[in-house]
Amino acid sequence: MGKKNFVLFLFETMVQLWSLFLFLLIIYKYFFGTSFSFITITRPEFYLTGLVSLVSTIVLYFVRSRK
Repeated sequence: MGKKNFVLFLFETMVQLWSLFLFLLIIYKYFFGTSFSFITITRPEFYLTGLVSLVSTIVLYFVRSRK
């Protein structure tokens, strides 16, 4: 595996894991509410992570379409 392929693989894996983490966080907050929450995420942090996920997904789409 070349250096470029390794970086792409690492980037894809991190984007997928981050998306899974956000999904689980939203599900946790929805079912358990804020009273039992040990994870706090404010509105600006939520929007920032959503923006980062969106940009990462778009970058991955264009990188994959160039192959």
